[in-house]
Amino acid sequence: MPSLTYICQGQQKIVDVNITGDVFSFNHTISFGDTKVSDIAMIPANCTGIIIDSDIDCTVDCGSNSALTITGGIPFIWILNDGRANPFAGASALSFTIVSTEGSGSGEIRVYFGVPT
Repeated sequence: MPSLTYICQGQQKIVDVNITGDVFSFNHTISFGDTKVSDIAMIPANCTGIIIDSDIDCTVDCGSNSALTITGGIPFIWILNDGRANPFAGASALSFTIVSTEGSGSGEIRVYFGVPT
């Protein structure tokens, strides 16, 4: 499972995140204004967990009602039954789209989808 590094109240933190089931992961380098489309072998609405960790500001869309806005350096974590709705509920696309909203430069984005085994 991924280890995420982030800054909280000026201090670096590292957390290990566990997702049940099989994990599909994607790493992309994305530059200012770029759009990346990745094919995935599962439907995001069926996820048991989603982790998005990015160095840059971006949006991630799986064809659901609205794209997730990701702030660089702040990981997004959703785990099944954590009290929040799946952010990609209703998504039937077998791909996801990442759009850089960063003002300049480039960075890495890491996406993990957990699916039932």
